[in-house]
Amino acid sequence: MSAWSDYVSQIPDLFAWWRLGDAGGATLVDQVGGRDLSVTGGTINAAPGLLPWDDDGAASFPGGNVRATATFGLAATWSWATLFSTTSSGGNRYMLSRGPAVQPGLYLNASNMVVFWPSGGPGLTATSAWNDGQPHLAVITWDGSMMTSFVDGTQRAQVAPTTPANLNFSASALHSLGGFDGSWVGVLDDPFMVARPMSGQEIGELWTAMTTPPPWIDGIDPSSVPAQGGVPVMITGQRFTPDTRVVIR
Repeated sequence: MSAWSDYVSQIPDLFAWWRLGDAGGATLVDQVGGRDLSVTGGTINAAPGLLPWDDDGAASFPGGNVRATATFGLAATWSWATLFSTTSSGGNRYMLSRGPAVQPGLYLNASNMVVFWPSGGPGLTATSAWNDGQPHLAVITWDGSMMTSFVDGTQRAQVAPTTPANLNFSASALHSLGGFDGSWVGVLDDPFMVARPMSGQEIGELWTAMTTPPPWIDGIDPSSVPAQGGVPVMITGQRFTPDTRVVIR
């Protein structure tokens, strides 16, 4: 676990959360409500997690309409969120969508901007290029009157939809990770849904949890500390890797 996963796991009204450490198989398991996703169109490969100090993997999508889907209803008001990273460019590349068509959907457009477009429009656009290969956090919220997009903890756009009823996601519908068309090319990690609109403060805290690495040392096992020198001491830390060396002088 990490500050990131600890935060996500405690979000009130967390509805679904796909850790994606099981990528490479036929199913992506939901950690919350049993809304497991079935992989279709090819293979979604395992990839290192986008947060090096988080203890779970991620999923690498090859494009070509490879996706993972499940049918469920969410809520009348809601939040979508995902970590993403890509260096791809050109065309619409969908991260999350609700079908059976590609709208509403969260995607990068041909200019590599983060876009959320509901049925009937208008869309939300975060007007920067986000295909730099770095980890980013995209969050979309719907509060019943306004759609709001956040990228990397900062509000980027807000607009009222033409047809608010199209944003009521309480009815059962097919949901897709990786898109139905113009599929995602790159890595997704820890996508989740919340059955209410998250606040800007929550999203800022989520970004802080994502970007703040844990301390190098989070514990020393007292039972391993010798009365005199010459015996190894057990030291733990989330940022340690198998080749980490600790020197005590």
